[in-house]
Amino acid sequence: MVNPTRRRFLWVLAGSIPGAALLTTWLRNRKNVGPVSLGALDKDERFDVCIAGSGPAGAILACELVRHGIKTLILEAGGVRDETFKAKDVRFEGSRGTSSQELSYPLDSTRYIAIGGTSNVWGGFCPRLHPGDFRGGNSYSANNEPWPVGYQELEPYYTRAEEELYVRGGDVSRYSPPRQKPYRLTAHTAAEIARSSGFLKKAGYTIEPPPLSDWNGRPIKTAESHLAKCAQSRPGQLAQGTRVTRILPGGNGTIGGFQVQTVDGLKKSISSRFFVVACGGIETPRLLLLSRSREFPRGIGNDYDLVGRHFMDHIQLAGQGWKEDAASGLGEESTEAISWQFYEEFKSSGYGGVVMEFNSVTSQAELRTLGVSPILEMEPSPWNRVVLDEEQHDAFGNPKPRVTLRLSGRDAETIRRAQSLMMKVLSDAGMSRKEVSGLLNWNHHHIGTCRMARSPQAGVVDENLKVHGTDNLYVAGSAPFVTSGASAPTLTIVALSLRLADHLVEKVKGAKSAGIGLPSAGCEAVSLS
Repeated sequence: MVNPTRRRFLWVLAGSIPGAALLTTWLRNRKNVGPVSLGALDKDERFDVCIAGSGPAGAILACELVRHGIKTLILEAGGVRDETFKAKDVRFEGSRGTSSQELSYPLDSTRYIAIGGTSNVWGGFCPRLHPGDFRGGNSYSANNEPWPVGYQELEPYYTRAEEELYVRGGDVSRYSPPRQKPYRLTAHTAAEIARSSGFLKKAGYTIEPPPLSDWNGRPIKTAESHLAKCAQSRPGQLAQGTRVTRILPGGNGTIGGFQVQTVDGLKKSISSRFFVVACGGIETPRLLLLSRSREFPRGIGNDYDLVGRHFMDHIQLAGQGWKEDAASGLGEESTEAISWQFYEEFKSSGYGGVVMEFNSVTSQAELRTLGVSPILEMEPSPWNRVVLDEEQHDAFGNPKPRVTLRLSGRDAETIRRAQSLMMKVLSDAGMSRKEVSGLLNWNHHHIGTCRMARSPQAGVVDENLKVHGTDNLYVAGSAPFVTSGASAPTLTIVALSLRLADHLVEKVKGAKSAGIGLPSAGCEAVSLS
């Protein structure tokens, strides 16, 4: 069985690419605004905020800043994703890395460097984290450390994020993350789920529509939905084909600039009041580790050897059941749904959370087949980490990333309990033939490598996503997550980006009103080649 998340992912990959054509045409026709090359940037130009990365975290952050008149530059290592896009282009060598330890992690196939980042290929699944995920002492919070941001504080940003991502959803159950407002857009599957819900309710199970991004009939792509408009606004600029290779210190904890480079050998230093790294859970810690200097001899934010640690992804299992004697009939239909019913049960037992995905085929009279695909939380272990591979280098001469990864004992027990639950669900639903695969599917979510904490002894960034030990460097994306829950990260990524935008707007306005000038790059970064 292909699980629902993977099927949506493959559907997006197999689909047409109208957005790339739209963006390419727009690029060709715009004269004074829009994405530019590094060489076209004025070497003396200064920005309020400079963002590395144009995926959902960087794109939506930039657009919110531009909306407030903040002069913003987005730096994107990739270019427009179109039919000529080549995954083996030399620009993307930095995302190729290695994995070691017990598990072989598919690092090569889980990165996507282009304008819009992974929004070009994601499945659109947009659940919230559960309130319990934010609390200290939850079964999977490292050292019992809570998130420094609570669910109630993030809840209004979740609502805004759902609007930004055009999320459709339906009525939620008592097991689901609570919400102050209903979804603005109604799930397409709400009516269809009613029939499957009736069959599963008889077996004691509660399901609901999956919250999905739906922009013109498919998951949103920020290159089209946000960046095109953002880069047409005078305060906003987007430089493509431009990789940030170092973060340059300016002295006394201030970041002076981003050192950037193209594959053609062009190098520049970009100046800004504030800097944001939004390069994903692999590339973000890699860049912080690469940026060693006399001021930051172990890398930026790494005084306590925490950069790159606590790497997490979501494991997904797959099972299928059939009614061999089911009579075929008219009105047969397929439905996808989710259930939070077992989340707290798993967590209260000391294991990772689980969200069940269901795919069912029903006729007028009965449930004919049922697919069950639980998404599992992974423990944030400090031994699962991203490091620099000193034996392999990218096109710019920098060490590639290496991921070390293994399952904890509680991860293994969470998997075992989830497999038992799958068999029980299939039996309770009346499936006469049942199969549960032993294969572990990765959801390609890179989480936790620059975790959020109030002190530098416990994390890399603070509650406002500012890197500890710096005055003006921030991290956006899923790298700051303290725990992963069992929820796809994009919605929480965007909620945190919107919150960061509010913070940066106030910081920029405060700096300008106080007459504070731009920092300058002082020390040179240490060469690692």
